[in-house]
Amino acid sequence: MNNMIRTIIIEDEQHCTDRLLKLLNDMPMFNIKVIGTAFTVSDGVALLKKEKPDLVFLDIQLGNETGFDFLNQVEEEDFKIIFCTAFDNYAVQAFRCSAIDYLLKPVDKEELHNSLLKIKNLEDKNFRAQQLQVLLQNLTTPLKKIAIPDIKGIVFVPVKDIVRCEGNVNYTSIYLRN
Repeated sequence: MNNMIRTIIIEDEQHCTDRLLKLLNDMPMFNIKVIGTAFTVSDGVALLKKEKPDLVFLDIQLGNETGFDFLNQVEEEDFKIIFCTAFDNYAVQAFRCSAIDYLLKPVDKEELHNSLLKIKNLEDKNFRAQQLQVLLQNLTTPLKKIAIPDIKGIVFVPVKDIVRCEGNVNYTSIYLRN
């Protein structure tokens, strides 16, 4: 990924913004450039309109408002979202907003790294070409591979290697031959 990922942080606690900035600074391989920060929903909307970022790190609780209030005020969602919050009970709602990830505070370096890997995989043209190729193959021939999301992005697994799938509340454990 050669392109700089223009990023804004919408967070109402300065120490959380500072931690995220430090963690992002420690990961130069992802080419993240923080172009602005905002502490309120209205400041975040104004910053988004002005800067048109590729990525937004968004807190859930922003004073008396929420990150969802921010998203409701945005006309076009032409950016990726990673939620960073102390609240674990909004994850389903966050993913319904097409969030790339949902990180709990204090943000863990390894979890942030995995989130940025997901973004890199989404932007990787070869990865997208591979996704499209598998989709087209699956439409014209019997199912040979399926795309399974994991912490690093999406893995393409041959159907013949799947032994069983086991549902567990919000997750599915997939058992493979190996």
